[in-house]
Amino acid sequence: MKAAMDMCENREHFLKDEYCFFFYGKVQRCRNFVTLPASVYHPLLKRQIPLAAMETEQENSENIALFWSFSNKCLQKVARDDNAVFNPRGWCTNMARANMNGLQQLFGDDVLCHRKICEFHFKESRDKIARN
Repeated sequence: MKAAMDMCENREHFLKDEYCFFFYGKVQRCRNFVTLPASVYHPLLKRQIPLAAMETEQENSENIALFWSFSNKCLQKVARDDNAVFNPRGWCTNMARANMNGLQQLFGDDVLCHRKICEFHFKESRDKIARN
């Protein structure tokens, strides 16, 4: 949660310039569950570091909003501020509608202006649509 706090735009920290990476569904740590992982690229360590993860039965916008709601509650406890909200520079995510709806539901329409689509997932989605 400290890294998540350091990513918030109002902080004076090098992580405030980094995007939050949020790709769901590829990693399955528990049978019959989907992992929702959030991470950030740490420029000093030169690797992705995890921010939070949640196991869920289904990948839908409700569970994604729940994930970020829980993450904000943890952030508030660590920051000792009941109004603290995760506010990264932007989001790097895949093209899943549930992903964007869940983020938009909790963080508002502004989240759509601060996102980058992962090139790999964009090409994967484009090729899937072309095959169909």
